[in-house]
Amino acid sequence: EYQLYMRGHSLSGRSLYVGETLEMDEATGRIKVDVKNRFSVGDTLEIIEPEGNQDMVLDAMWNLKGEPIDVAPGSGHFVWIQLPLKSKHAFIARYTQEPAPVEAASSCNSCQ
Repeated sequence: EYQLYMRGHSLSGRSLYVGETLEMDEATGRIKVDVKNRFSVGDTLEIIEPEGNQDMVLDAMWNLKGEPIDVAPGSGHFVWIQLPLKSKHAFIARYTQEPAPVEAASSCNSCQ
């Protein structure tokens, strides 16, 4: 599936660009995120890295003071989350619908 993250969403409308990683706090293992669109604890996120994408359910988030929060409200905010990063930089998207199974996506004739 082709992604249009410059527009903030995927072509299928299944995901929304919500943030970009900035730095890691070595002491806590948390990643600082520049929030672009709203996302919440419990959301299924897609971590987009050069080495490959991976999905995860966000189970915790903190504000810049280190206080637990449930929602990253949108652009202009920064939050800390824990991510299984393979590289120093990644984009983050929130699924707006359930991701398609791999076998269904690979057999899509209109996607080729």
